[in-house]
Amino acid sequence: FIDKAPIGFAILTGRELVIEVANDRMLKLWRKTEIVLGKPLAQALPELQGQPYLGILDDVFTTGQNYIGDTAYARLESMGVLGDHYFDFTYEPLKNDEGETESIIVIANEVTERIKRNEHLEALNYQLEIALKAGELGSYNRDIRTGKMDCSETCKINFGLTKNDRFDYEDLMRSIIPEHREMVYQKVQDAIQNKTTYHAEYLIRWPDGSLHWINASGLPKYDPEGHATHLIGVVADITKRKNYESQKDDFLGIASHELKTPVTGLKGTIQLLERFKDKTGSEIISRLIDQSAVNIKKIVTLVDDLLNMHRISEGQLHLEKTTFKASKILASSCHNIISQGNHQVNITGDLDATIFADEQRLEQVLVNFVNNAVKYAPESREINITVEQLQDCIKITVKDQGEGIDPAVQPFIFDRYYRANHEGKSYSGLGLGLYISAEIIKKHAGLIGVDSTVGLGSSFWFSIPRPPAER
Repeated sequence: FIDKAPIGFAILTGRELVIEVANDRMLKLWRKTEIVLGKPLAQALPELQGQPYLGILDDVFTTGQNYIGDTAYARLESMGVLGDHYFDFTYEPLKNDEGETESIIVIANEVTERIKRNEHLEALNYQLEIALKAGELGSYNRDIRTGKMDCSETCKINFGLTKNDRFDYEDLMRSIIPEHREMVYQKVQDAIQNKTTYHAEYLIRWPDGSLHWINASGLPKYDPEGHATHLIGVVADITKRKNYESQKDDFLGIASHELKTPVTGLKGTIQLLERFKDKTGSEIISRLIDQSAVNIKKIVTLVDDLLNMHRISEGQLHLEKTTFKASKILASSCHNIISQGNHQVNITGDLDATIFADEQRLEQVLVNFVNNAVKYAPESREINITVEQLQDCIKITVKDQGEGIDPAVQPFIFDRYYRANHEGKSYSGLGLGLYISAEIIKKHAGLIGVDSTVGLGSSFWFSIPRPPAER
């Protein structure tokens, strides 16, 4: 039984600590063979000289008091090399009828791997702590069932608190300005329900009354039954970034307004030149006029994007809603692509669906979707557009057969100035098209999104509530 025990067992006899019994497990822990049986411990394990264990054993023998070692460090020799090891062990004296110690029972278990794992985890935790501090990121762990939160000092600082202040989920929601609370709550619920990453940017009010922007993200944790138990993540104070963005938006807004007049004049001049290009008698001049017309269209688009972005940031994106058929905006938004003859545009579905919206703005969204299908999926010669009448909305989808979009970047694709990495390919634009499209659809109380699989193409879609009379 002792030989097969899962822990090391040995009996050391007499003051010289002669190894009388040692099971296979103990021999393995010592890195020795049965040849050590019958030898004094100091002779069998000479590497113990200079280490405390021979002295401890002698104290146990002379005092008759047991000794317990917890994760004790020892250097043992194996194949001529000394190695670092850790053990949990017990020295228990065996006494005769007169109470004198005759032998010592040694029970030991090696915990080296556990200690090394713990040291590795401690090193990783230290690295994480350094990284969080360097990035001024605060960490939190929210118990979803109780609302209690375990927050780092930096997390509390980001909310205007000290490290000793209590900060739970109720306190967090109370610090968020009323206009953003529902958005944050809904994003947290969506992440828990869909088992996805939670991302949010929101404005908070510190205890001193000052306003600050927070960027938060997190991942839900689930129990074996699939119930969400915790939300673990990080927060950052992005007030400086938001202020810089505001200053940049102001500058771009002013610049775009100033550019609008001369660009409009330049566009009119080039349009006038286009009427006379065939009468110049010069092929080079005609070609230069054509190139100028193409470039002025790009400039007009950029200026319009900047103006629209500025209107959105200032809350001045106004809608002029009318009732029209889906076929009307589909035909106008695809006219340029169809006329170029490089792509086949297939339009299917309920083209007679009635839409109540700002026709010009929806056309702007569709043009952006179609142009992106051409720009980012140039090898996809077919573009499929479908119209669906659902129970409470009209849904329009633009699908290409391009290279698709990495799932990791899909949550950010409608963010302002965001441009995905296209493996070294260069594309014009400011990264505002999808952001403006998303804001237009939100203004209509609709939804916008993308469904994409790498290698299989992308489907950009939006839905608009149906006219009240049709619901």
